[in-house]
Formats: sequence, C-alpha cells, structure tokens
Amino acid sequence: MDYEEFLWAKGYGPNTVEDLYAHIIEARPFSDLEMEVFSSLFMDYCILGGMPAVVSKHVASGSFEGTLATQRQLIVDYQEDIRKYADGMDQTRILNVFEHIPVQLAKENKKFQITKVARGARFKDYRGCIEWLDPVFLFVYGQEISFGARVASHGAGEATYTLALQRRTIAGD
Repeated sequence: MDYEEFLWAKGYGPNTVEDLYAHIIEARPFSDLEMEVFSSLFMDYCILGGMPAVVSKHVASGSFEGTLATQRQLIVDYQEDIRKYADGMDQTRILNVFEHIPVQLAKENKKFQITKVARGARFKDYRGCIEWLDPVFLFVYGQEISFGARVASHGAGEATYTLALQRRTIAGD
C-alpha cells in the first residue's frame, strides 16, 4: 500500500490527495496545520509499513496496539510462503536474500547488496532469487524514496531495486 492508499484507508478522500499532489507539484508551501497533519500521517505510515492487514488493524483500533505482532506474523507468513513455493536449493538462497533485506536496509548506507548475503555471492548467481521474489513481493526498479535516499540496489551499473515488503496474492492462497 502506498501513501495515497494509506490516506484513503484513514478516511481522506481524493480531493485531499489531489491537493497534496498539487502542493508538491507546484512547490506551494503547506500551511502549518497541513504540514503537521501530513507529517504525522506520514510517520504513522512509516511505522506501519504500508502492509494492508497492519493498516486495517490500526484504522479499526485507532492505535498502534497489536500492529507490531501483525507485522511479525506477516514476516513469518512470507517465510512460510517461500518454503512452500520455492524449489530445492533455491529455497535457501531466496530465504537468505529475503532475510538480509531488512538487515542491510537498516544500515547507514541504506543499500541492499547481494555480495553481503553470502560469502562470494554475486548478482548473477542470485538474480533468480530476486526474480522469484518479484511476483510475490513488490520490487520497484530505479526509484528513489523520500529524502532522496536510494534504499536498495543490487550492483553498480545495473538497474536499482527499491525493495518493499508488500505481499501480492498467490493463486491458491
């Protein structure tokens, strides 16, 4: 779920979102109240992670209570899906890549590097892992997020991946 969808879930209509975009496109300053409200909402969005089940729980309860447990359960569910749908040796590599994403993005440089996943790992050896994860999770290529920080890349001179843990539906789930 992106920030726009988060705003809709919180009850803000299309006019609010259009006004937000207009401010940004026209480089028109927000009023103090608008800035306070949108900053607070954006921080909530960052904390919740944009996962629909987590956002739904937050909206329904009006608090963050229980959202961390839901986030953790979703991660466990993702790992179980990898074990269920990935084959053989690739399963281990895919899980290894998946588990290294948050670890690496938490570091100061905010980059995901295949070479840090395993000793001697190279992108050409792990490309299939990212491609396997792509239909299941949302990987946006060559995009930067807020504050201009490139959050994930797989190597110099190649396309950059922005990695997000937003589960797509798998047939048969």
